[in-house]
Amino acid sequence: MVLPVKRLTQLCKQYGVLSMIDGAHAPGQLPLNIPDLDADFYTGNFHKWVYTPRGCAILWIKKEHHDWVAPLVTSHNYQRGNFLSFFMQGTRDDTPYICVPEALKFYKDMGG
Repeated sequence: MVLPVKRLTQLCKQYGVLSMIDGAHAPGQLPLNIPDLDADFYTGNFHKWVYTPRGCAILWIKKEHHDWVAPLVTSHNYQRGNFLSFFMQGTRDDTPYICVPEALKFYKDMGG
């Protein structure tokens, strides 16, 4: 089942509500143009259908929210911009993210 998320984000905007799409299974199953969905936030897992190790996911934040959204865990990149603030958080294992380029290549090679 594919939900009409673009229409739902339009309704959210109409009523002044922020929208966040939990597209857990979408990466690797559907063609995605995340900016076109016009959601404020989008999250999805790469470990389900893009063949990365568990724990590999994406969080997309619309540019207009970059200055106020921050991770719950602060680290040495505190207040150094949106990307760096989310980039490294303590002792988390970043190996799954390093696998993304090869996983996407494998996915495309398999016909995805």
